[in-house]
Amino acid sequence: IEKYDGFDTRVKKKPPRFSIKQKFLLAAGVALFIGVSLELNSKYSGNSDTYIFATYYHPYTADYKLSRLSQNNCLTPAIANYNAGNYIGAIKLLREITKADSSNISGYFLLGVSLMETQNFEEAIQKFNYVIDRNDRIREQTEWYLALCYLKTDQRSKAVLLLNDLASQYYYQNKAVDILKKIK
Repeated sequence: IEKYDGFDTRVKKKPPRFSIKQKFLLAAGVALFIGVSLELNSKYSGNSDTYIFATYYHPYTADYKLSRLSQNNCLTPAIANYNAGNYIGAIKLLREITKADSSNISGYFLLGVSLMETQNFEEAIQKFNYVIDRNDRIREQTEWYLALCYLKTDQRSKAVLLLNDLASQYYYQNKAVDILKKIK
């Protein structure tokens, strides 16, 4: 060790703070965090169809008036299952009911909302269209849930058509107008 006026003249190197491998892993983690954040932000931003669905979808409140709308009270057990959160049980009963009586529009409607609860949106769409084609009695509710199914399945143009119709109705008017504003 050379000494100059009592001082060590060697430059002491500080050990590296992070190794190259650690720096690479840190950079990859930051990039992954940014990517996930951007994806989630776009997916769940206030205007995405998924976010709109999650904001506006609320399970249908099945009451026994729906059963009285059918020709007999055959929907009562299915409504009980639906209200208890047993959607699979409700679907099973409703499939039997609608198979035996294709004119049971209330059964088709409740089957559609039960299918929504089990994330079977494509089949729910079929059931809701069946109801709309055959009945005006519960049309407004059916159009509402059908529009939400269309949003959930990336069929925005079909949802907009229904929402425009609902915007001139009574019960779902404000919600339909709000969604249309977010979509446009």
